[in-house]
Amino acid sequence: MAEQFEHDSRFDDFDRLDDWKLVHSEQDLRGRELYDELGVVIGTIEDMMVDQKAERVVAFRLEDGRMGSVERLVIGDEKVVYHNRTPDSAVTYYDARRG
Repeated sequence: MAEQFEHDSRFDDFDRLDDWKLVHSEQDLRGRELYDELGVVIGTIEDMMVDQKAERVVAFRLEDGRMGSVERLVIGDEKVVYHNRTPDSAVTYYDARRG
């Protein structure tokens, strides 16, 4: 059984993606459902959070306010899957520019 997804408060003070533009627009996950490793829906991704200094998306926020690291996501055509450990196939280049 997969572990329950919990809020990661490290990302509370980062910028919302609305003020930025993704370098790779296909990585915009807002509005997509997030699944756990067993295929169970965790929630819908409402926003993505940008580290201002690194100019990189580092986290996502679900509609209920919980946040997690983008390093734990695998983006597929059909699903965005959250892994409890950073997967080998995770996307690592969520670069953003001030919008």
